[in-house]
Order: sequence, then C-alpha cells, then structure tokens
Amino acid sequence: MRKQIPVLVIAASMLITLAALFTLPRMSRKEIPPEAGGTNRVIIISIQNDGIQREFKRGFEAWHQAKFNAPCEVIWNDHGGTSLALRFIKSEFAGSPDGIGADLLWGGGVEPYLQLADLRLLDPVRLPEATLAAVPAAIEGIPIYDPKLQWFGTALSGFGILWNKPRLARLHLPEPKTWADLAEPAFFGEVAAADPRQSGTAEVMVEVILEAYGWDKGFEILARIAGNLKTFSRGAADIPAQVSMGNAAAALAIDFYAWNQIKLDGPDKIGYVLPAGLTPITPDPIGMLKGAPDAAAARRFIEYALSPEAQRLWFLPKGYPGGPVETELLRIPVLPGLYRKYAGVTSVLFDPASARLGFRHDPVKAAAERDTLKDLYGAVFVDLQPELAEAWKAVIRRGLKPQEVRALCAPFVTEAELARLARTEWSDPAARNRMITEWTNQARDRYRALARESD
Repeated sequence: MRKQIPVLVIAASMLITLAALFTLPRMSRKEIPPEAGGTNRVIIISIQNDGIQREFKRGFEAWHQAKFNAPCEVIWNDHGGTSLALRFIKSEFAGSPDGIGADLLWGGGVEPYLQLADLRLLDPVRLPEATLAAVPAAIEGIPIYDPKLQWFGTALSGFGILWNKPRLARLHLPEPKTWADLAEPAFFGEVAAADPRQSGTAEVMVEVILEAYGWDKGFEILARIAGNLKTFSRGAADIPAQVSMGNAAAALAIDFYAWNQIKLDGPDKIGYVLPAGLTPITPDPIGMLKGAPDAAAARRFIEYALSPEAQRLWFLPKGYPGGPVETELLRIPVLPGLYRKYAGVTSVLFDPASARLGFRHDPVKAAAERDTLKDLYGAVFVDLQPELAEAWKAVIRRGLKPQEVRALCAPFVTEAELARLARTEWSDPAARNRMITEWTNQARDRYRALARESD
C-alpha cells in the first residue's frame, strides 16, 4: 500500500493540472506582451523629484494596463542628485559590465547621457514612428533627442534668476536681469546657489555662464557670485525656499522650482527671469541602460513619457482633466502645440514653440569637461567660500580697485588647459587629486592675501 501512494499522488496532480488548463480563460492576443520573458516591471534610476515619480508611476501603470491589458509596475531607484546617480551607474557597470539590474536612467540633463553613450552604457530604443515623429528634433538648435536614439528629451528646462521682491525693495536693490547682476557688490551676502558637485542643475548654470560671457569674464562673474553667497546649498531643490523665507534676496534657479515658488507665494512676492541671450532651453532626457532586465517595459515607459497623456502631466494644474492628481509639476513639455492649447490653464510661463533665446549650449563640450570643471569650481569656490567672501568683502571695502578685482577673479587655469586635463589626467585619481590640492592651495593663498591687504 505504501508503494502505491506516490503513484496516486502523481496521478491526482496530473488530473488537477489538466483540469486547470481546460478551465482557465483563454488569453487574448492583446494580453500577451510583445517580447517574451518580460518582468512586468520597469526599474528606473531617477533624478526626478517625488512629485514627478508619483504622477508618472500612476500614469504609466494605468496607461500600460489600458494599452496592453496587462500590469507593469514602476520601481524607482533614487541615489540623490545627478552626480551621485552617474557615479553609481559607472561604479555598478565596472563590476557588472553586462547590466546593473536597472532599466532606465531618467533626468539630470543631457551631459550624463552623452557620457554614458560614449562609454557604451546606453542601448538604442526603437519607438513607434508616430511617437518619434511628434517630437521636434531640435529647438533653437538644441537637439531634443539623440540621432542614434540612445536618449530622448521628455521635458524642457530653462535656467534663470529668482528673487524676493519685498526683500529687494527693503535693500534698495534692482531686480536682477542678467547673471552679471548677481555679481555686483550690492548683492554681497544676498545670493543663494547650490554646489555643482552635488547638483546637475547648478553644474549646467556654471557651464552656461562661462559660455555666455567667455572663459575669463565668465570666471570673474562666477567668482564674484560665489563671493556674494552666505554658503553653498547641497542641492538645488531648497534654493527657492531660501529666497521665499528671505534668507537670500536672489538665487540661481531652474525654471520649474522657480515657478512652483511663484505659485506658492504669488507673483507679488517672487520674480523670475530667463536672462535674455544668456541662457538656453535644454531637454531633460531618459535613456535605456545597457542590459536592461526588461527592455520591453523600458521601451514602453519611454513611449509613454513622450505621449500626449504623459506630456500633459508636466504642465497642467492638479486636478485638471488629464493633469496630475496630487502634485502640479510645472515643467515645459516637448510636444509642440500643447502649450498653446492649454496656455490659459497652465502656470508654466514659457512657450518653447516661440522661443527666441539666442543662446546655444554645447552639451558635448560640457560633458567632456564636466568632471574637471566641477572639481575646479568646488576646490576654489565651494570649499573655500568663507575665505573667498572675506577677500571679496575686503576688495569691495577698498573701492573695487581694478587690480584687486583681477587678482581675486583670475582663472586658475586656462580654458584650453582645462580641456587638456579633462582628456588626460582626470582619469588618473592620483593626478586629479594633486591638481585639486594645487588649486585649493593657490586659491587659499590668494584669498588670504587679499583679505589681509591694508586700506
């Protein structure tokens, strides 16, 4: 009898399995994902804020269910700002060259994607023809997506100046309209900015100022703005709040943070400008990482991000039909025509279709030199900000003598030398650290000497 038990168990199991096969509902063709072996989830290394993550997770999961009659879960993998996320991705691929267990990178500006493409860590994505045809190839000469289809701009960003109107009035300061305005002595102790080593937004604004004014003049403006700060913030997200609370009269800020603060405080309190001819509009991309665990889900998320359903989330008010449910995102969509269709509804104050900014940011050059420029800026401005502020204060007190201003603000390296370092020595940690130490020592000696100068 004991020997018959396994046979009976096996027979019963086979009968149950056969019965289940005949009684399960038949799956329609629409319910079958195009690629077999999918995980029904997409893992995204995100440099987007929590509000964007919530709205796009909700939107994509509903869109996927409706379009494919199948669930697909969004899982966010957040490592902080752009620099931290990029560092994580490179480090992970160094140990796992075939894939790092994540499908997509989203946000952070164009430069990280150019770096990853050069390292062959992004896979091209073929989207439906109608999806790609709806996206402009370029705006104001700036590419919106990669010709090799390794990244796609999902929203647009502008970089400008935010200010507190009542505080400016109390201090008898004019509203700043250009980057150079923030470098004026009258703004000493009244400017807020983020550390470019921690914030991709802050890094782009450093690049923009250098491009707008040229290396020597741009470096002088950056030095004077850094001297006008009380301190550097770790990230760009808290900068508008500092202006709102009156901790600073003005700040360097990306557009959607600024517009959100204007919506919270009202235009009577907060002002914002994109400096005419001195700032670009740039795409905020998404790209599929090499060896994505679910390439099909990743491709669908990109398709969704460029769809009208997703693009409306960027700039419609919370609760408006087709808009976000919890959080107004206040971003510029990449699909032309949407802004004009909803211009009377949205709080986004920029129409990319009519943009005439007269400025072209060079993301290829910026990507090649980004790490070197961040290290230079951090060594001579961020890490020594108190010493720089004391020296700048002394130079102001002594009447802004031209020779002292030049001594304070002269670049520590030429533009050509920075480019050479980026191509060569910056891949060698020891050489990089020696150069950073040299810049730090030079800057400290310079600032202390100027602070000690007698009147």
